[in-house]
Formats: sequence, structure tokens, C-alpha cells
Amino acid sequence: MTTQTEALAERLLPIFPDFGPAGRPLVRPLFGLLAQGGPVSPQALAGSTGLPLATVRRHLVAWWGLRYDGDGNIIGFWGLDLFPTRQQLRVGQRDLFAWCAWDALFLPGLIGEEAEVTSLC
Repeated sequence: MTTQTEALAERLLPIFPDFGPAGRPLVRPLFGLLAQGGPVSPQALAGSTGLPLATVRRHLVAWWGLRYDGDGNIIGFWGLDLFPTRQQLRVGQRDLFAWCAWDALFLPGLIGEEAEVTSLC
């Protein structure tokens, strides 16, 4: 990833809601776990951040911009999704999806990987 892309990702991060000082440490790990291509359990997020599960759950229930599967696992977060949309991000051998064309521009920088984007927009 280029320095310019990383800089763009850093500049765009403030347009997201304020997750608060205690919630911010969950944001990038959640994007990273979701970018691995499978649903993310609150337990997995807690394990990756070192935060107590109760703390993670408290933040997640207060946030909007999340999509869950029937088992309570996260399948979408602020523009990054596991289920097909009009914007596909091919990351390695994984197919990820963006909620809109704009999301497809900054998500690779947030997840720290190059992506091939296909958009119907």
C-alpha cells in the first residue's frame, strides 16, 4: 500500500462517528477481523484487542453501522460487508464487499491490504 493511500485512510477516519476514547481501540481490529472474510464474534474482537468481553459488548450495542448474522456475529461494519453488494473488493483470495463506491476507495487503507475493486456504480 502506498504512503498516499495510508495518508488518505488516516484523513478519512475522522468522518466516522466518534466511537469515544474507550471504543476507538475496537475500530481498526474490527475492520481487520472482518476483512479476513468471516463473521466476527464479540469474543474474537475482545480477544484481538485484549479488552474484556463485557466492555466490547457494551460498545457494540451502543454503535450503529453494524450488521449481524443470526448468531450475533458481525458481518458488516461501516461500509465493509461479507455479503454481496454492488461494490466487490477482491483482497487476496477473499471476496469482500463495500456498501457504496466511496467505501471501496478507503477500505483498503483501513484494512491495510491492496484490493481489486469492481463496482457497478
